[in-house]
Amino acid sequence: MVLAYFSRGFTKIKSGDSLGGFLDFKKGAEKIPPSQQEIYKDIIEESGKEVLRFYDLWKLLFGKN
Repeated sequence: MVLAYFSRGFTKIKSGDSLGGFLDFKKGAEKIPPSQQEIYKDIIEESGKEVLRFYDLWKLLFGKN
């Protein structure tokens, strides 16, 4: 398991599941009440992009998920 640093904190990324960290983040985001989801929408989207960028680098360096 890898801890990847993002501007808003750390997230866990599980090896063998290339979108593990992103999916964990999305599950947490789904718990936000609908009335507040719009406030967090940009944070959720930007964090998702950072997770995907991290995986591109990970695959380039190590050739695996």
